Amino acid sequence: MKTPSIEEMLYECCKRRGNPIRLIHRTLKEFSWFVDKLIFEREALFSDKDFPVKDAVLIEKIKDFPSGKEEDMLYEEAQLSLAYCKHVYDPDYL
Repeated sequence: MKTPSIEEMLYECCKRRGNPIRLIHRTLKEFSWFVDKLIFEREALFSDKDFPVKDAVLIEKIKDFPSGKEEDMLYEEAQLSLAYCKHVYDPDYL
């Protein structure tokens, strides 16, 4: 199984939001928002207002971030962002 690139993960999030061609700019803004929260305001991610996800596994991954090498941090951020998108935009994921 091929490991998805960061671009592929962001595109997957676009598809979950609807029309990927028209929503790429919003997905990039959301990714930026998510990474900003992940780095500077991690606890805010767990409030119902900002982060409506209740998946215990995802919450633990966020709490444990970063879990790998520094050079893998952007990739890990993209993985967590995609998991967030799945929760928010894919009703079948829950």
